[in-house]
Amino acid sequence: MSDSRCLACGADAGRLVLVARDRLVPRPETFPVRGCSRCGSWTVDLESHPRVPPEWMHGYYEYHDPAHRSRVRAIAVAVSRALRYAANPAQDRYWRRLEALRADPLVFPHPLLDIGCGNGELMLRLRGRGWSVKGIEPGKSAEAARARGLEVEVVGIEQASFPDESFGLVIANHVLEHLEAPSQAVERIFRWLKPGGVALVRLPVCDSVAARVFGRFWSQLDAPRHRVLFSRRALQSLLAGSGLAIEERFSDAYGFGIWPSFAYMCGMSLGSVPDAFLRSLNLLFTPLAAVTNLLGTGDQVTIIARRPRRMASPTSSA
Repeated sequence: MSDSRCLACGADAGRLVLVARDRLVPRPETFPVRGCSRCGSWTVDLESHPRVPPEWMHGYYEYHDPAHRSRVRAIAVAVSRALRYAANPAQDRYWRRLEALRADPLVFPHPLLDIGCGNGELMLRLRGRGWSVKGIEPGKSAEAARARGLEVEVVGIEQASFPDESFGLVIANHVLEHLEAPSQAVERIFRWLKPGGVALVRLPVCDSVAARVFGRFWSQLDAPRHRVLFSRRALQSLLAGSGLAIEERFSDAYGFGIWPSFAYMCGMSLGSVPDAFLRSLNLLFTPLAAVTNLLGTGDQVTIIARRPRRMASPTSSA
């Protein structure tokens, strides 16, 4: 047993499940991954790397996160997205739920916060739909978002400061798995939401077919950037424990959880593969991801949770 704790529930991190490596930006370092016997989540143990260099955590995302696209590339991405949605309806469900929230007077037209907004692509899309958008982003891509005229603070959720009850909607799209203290982040989200406001949380989950089949080659393991891979029940428990009421949960995995795993098993690095080829592979494996979503075992989950209209905010030291 390790002395480290489970970042999802606070219990002992548990037994060694596998040993991970950074496969996006190949390096020789290894990271033990431990499975919690209480909640079923996996924690990436960084005890042997107490000071992980910042470039390990952000470098890959910056490299693959361009602020501007050529017209041809933008059209290719749009076509690719349309085909993926047609083959995998669960992916489109995320966007349909976002659109439906525009009809909720407790949510819209109140301001929206996008946590970990990257280069602001989602913010631009939502601003075009009438939302008043704000974002926070600790990485260099925040500069690209600002260059697009978006209101973005260069800060992580741990350091961000907003008045209580500021937002009708808070989006945390692939955020919690990166954090040392996800419970504190969820408490902040609760406080920042207006009564009746909604949190939309999306992240990879370890109780999935892809995680079990590919193990240390599973692409969404993504050590050391991902610190914790939640189980579905652990994520629900975390959100409910903060005072949020779960309204909906669905699997919306896509091809990225599957085809890079095959590539990693063959010793390939994604940084060396042309972007067009990556999109083609994503389309090829999208139907398989759709099947896992239908079975409720996809490796990505979205949870929609609401702050009750009348309830005291939980006590927090954050």
